[in-house]
Amino acid sequence: MTTHERKPVDWSPWPVSIVAFFVVAIAGAVAFVLFCNLQGTDLVAPDYYERELRYQAQIDQIERTRRLPSSPSITYSPERKVIALSIPLFQGQSITAGELQLYRPSAAKLDRQIALKVDGGGRQEINAESLQPGLWRVRLVWEVEDRDYLLEERIVIPTQSS
Repeated sequence: MTTHERKPVDWSPWPVSIVAFFVVAIAGAVAFVLFCNLQGTDLVAPDYYERELRYQAQIDQIERTRRLPSSPSITYSPERKVIALSIPLFQGQSITAGELQLYRPSAAKLDRQIALKVDGGGRQEINAESLQPGLWRVRLVWEVEDRDYLLEERIVIPTQSS
């Protein structure tokens, strides 16, 4: 009687690992494609052309301001806690409309709009004591003889030191 000894079969994990790797890679790729297709990809706003026209008008206002013979200015005096505006006026021109907009990037509820009321020399001072310390974007928009102008500056209100 011959007995055949059976050798234990050596099991190798490599074939299963290779197949599992490809299954996981394909499933991951399919899941990623589905995820990408379900995301909103609207790159153009419904009012894209209107926004573009408004933005172009803003660029025109800034360029018109740059071409003025004398530069307008917005400055902040920490000692006096005053924002000073200076707008050049030429040949008896008068400002027909305008406003100062104070934007606080970190807290929109602190934003303010102040009517522009310059004196005969084109200057106005705004009390800044009530403004919170930090970065403020100051935007000055005004109109002279049906032409709009725009000046933007950043100011930093320092924290109160005792």
